[in-house]
Amino acid sequence: MNALNRAGIDTPELRRAYVICRRIHARHDPATFPSVLYLPPAKRPHLHAIYAFARRTDDIADDHEARSRVANFHHWAQDTKTDLRTGTSTHPVRSALLHTLHTWGIHPSLVEELLDATEKDLEPTSFPTYADLARYLYGVNSTVCLMMLPILQPNQLDEDLKSQIADLGRAIQYADNLLDLPRDIRLGRLYLPMEDLREAGLTTADLRSEQIDPTALSTLTLRSVGRIRSLFSQGHRAITRLHPTSRPPIACAISILEGYLSHLERHPTSLLRRRIRLPPPVFSARTAAVWYARAVSARFHGSKHTVGSW
Repeated sequence: MNALNRAGIDTPELRRAYVICRRIHARHDPATFPSVLYLPPAKRPHLHAIYAFARRTDDIADDHEARSRVANFHHWAQDTKTDLRTGTSTHPVRSALLHTLHTWGIHPSLVEELLDATEKDLEPTSFPTYADLARYLYGVNSTVCLMMLPILQPNQLDEDLKSQIADLGRAIQYADNLLDLPRDIRLGRLYLPMEDLREAGLTTADLRSEQIDPTALSTLTLRSVGRIRSLFSQGHRAITRLHPTSRPPIACAISILEGYLSHLERHPTSLLRRRIRLPPPVFSARTAAVWYARAVSARFHGSKHTVGSW
């Protein structure tokens, strides 16, 4: 409750809404949830709210057991857009989201972009080129990262930084697509560029086969890893632009997924095995300590790396 107090969230109904969001985050993303604890307490509830909304949106769209999945999503999206117009909501997750948007001046259009991109994913979709996939990655996850950006308090919110954060969002979603690849293939979905399959000499039928050529699969894996690492390089650049107290959780999240990429580089044929369990951020404490030490030292010594607006 300390985080809610520090964030100035004092009404009982709103506090309950944020508690629900925190529980959703902890339950569905135990690998990266601890990294949020390295943020100042006043910021944590707002990241939980954005995560919980994005997660709820994805879960509704991804619920293939529900016969009315499409109708359920359209209902959720329409209610959300109505809430954005009125500024109020009776749903706890959307209520916390609206409060976060208002508190940090986050533009509601990002929420609408997320909903619109997710809606397009309700039916099986193919991506002929990497550019096609990149547009999808932006819609379903870069939008989420851009919602979080004001909370992370960059030194300057310019277009260059937004582009770097958008690439970070693409990288995170792309890596998650690789983690989910075996399940997605069983569901008839493929979140990889068809041009990468062709270059590796593979077809979608090959990915469903138990006799796939290991050399071709390795080529596809390493091509995908290379694309993600290139996107993550932009994320590393973005970290230095954030408030010193906001850097550790982002560095931890990147570190976790880069660990998965390193695993794929060592074992490229493991791409089609069951979803690998991501480890908790075991180096997060050290990462946080390094960032905080640098920030304190810079402020104490008047380093040229200290940003005046901080």
